[in-house]
Amino acid sequence: MRALSQWTEGFTLSNTEQGPSGPSQRVAKRLFALSGNRCAFPKCGVQLVQEATILGEISHIKAASPNGPRYDPNQAPADRHDFDNLLLLCANHHKVVDDDEISYTVERLLIMKRSHESAIQPLTDDDASAGAKLFLSIGQSGGLVAGTVHAQTINIHAADRSRAGHFAGDTALALFVPELARLLARQVYVLDRAVANFICSSAGQPPPSDHWTTFRPWKPLLYRSAAQTRDLAPADAALLAEFFESLAEIDDLVMGWQEGATVWDVNVWNFLMQKIERSVVAGLRAAERFCPDRQYDTTMPASGTLRARAEVSASNVRAALDAHIRRYTANATNARLTRQ
Repeated sequence: MRALSQWTEGFTLSNTEQGPSGPSQRVAKRLFALSGNRCAFPKCGVQLVQEATILGEISHIKAASPNGPRYDPNQAPADRHDFDNLLLLCANHHKVVDDDEISYTVERLLIMKRSHESAIQPLTDDDASAGAKLFLSIGQSGGLVAGTVHAQTINIHAADRSRAGHFAGDTALALFVPELARLLARQVYVLDRAVANFICSSAGQPPPSDHWTTFRPWKPLLYRSAAQTRDLAPADAALLAEFFESLAEIDDLVMGWQEGATVWDVNVWNFLMQKIERSVVAGLRAAERFCPDRQYDTTMPASGTLRARAEVSASNVRAALDAHIRRYTANATNARLTRQ
C-alpha cells in the first residue's frame, strides 16, 4: 500500500484537541492505526482509503446526538468521541449498523471492534498519522464517499467513461456495483421472509418470529448524492432510479402499516410479498446491466450469483401463490360438499 503520508501533504488541522464536535487527532490516529486501514465489519475488509479515495467513515457505537442510533443520555460528553466509542467502517456497513439498531446493539459493536482490532495488523506510526489527518481534515465524523483528496485541496469528481453506459474508471464501479449488490441482496432476503410469512398465514400456521423492521429495505447511500450519477447513460440511470424508488415505496408502506396498527393477515402479506417481488425484479434488471456475474455472497461462492439467487426468490413467490390458490380451492370444495 502506498504510504498514506503521500496523500496528506499540506493539510492543517483545527480540531486537534478533544471537543464536542468530533474525535481528537490523538484518538483518530489510534483508531486508524488499529483498524489496519480495513473496515471492522466481519468478513468485509474493504480498504478505508483506496488510491487517495476515502471509502471509510468514523462510526459511533453510541450515537453522538440524541436522534442517533444507540444514543445513551447518560454517557459523558467527552466519551462520545473517544476511542472506546468509535470504530471505522466502510460507507456501506456504517449505514447497515445504523439502520438496524435491533441487530447491531452496543454490545455487538463492541465485540466487533475488539475482534477486528485484535486480529488486524496495525499500521505504522507514519501511516496512522496520515490516515488520521486525512479523515479529520474534512471534518469527518461521518465520511466523504468518493472524495478524491489531493495536497491542499479536496475534489469530488465524476469518473471518465470510454463509451455510453460503460465506466472507464474504477471509482464508479467501486461505488455503484457494491451499492446495487448490497441493496438487492437485502431485498432478496426480505422477499424470502415475506414468502415465509405469507405461506404460514395462508396455511393458518403461527408466523415466524420476524420483527416488522425486517421488511424495511435498506436505503441507497450513493445514488442521489454521488457525482458519478451524472456520468450515467440515461438508460442506466433509469434502471437504478426504478429500483431505488421501489425501495422508498416499500419503506413508506411498511412504516405506514406499523403506525396504523395494521393487522398483518394473509391479504397484507400477499400484497407486501408481490410489492417486494417487483422490487427484486427491478433490481435484477439493474444487476443484469451493471454486474451480471456478481456473487450473492462473496464469502460463499457456492451461493451462486446475485442474479441467480434473485431469480430463485422471485420464483418462490409464484410457487407460494399457486399453493395458496390450491389450498383455497380445496377448502372451498370441501365446504361445499359438507353443506350438501
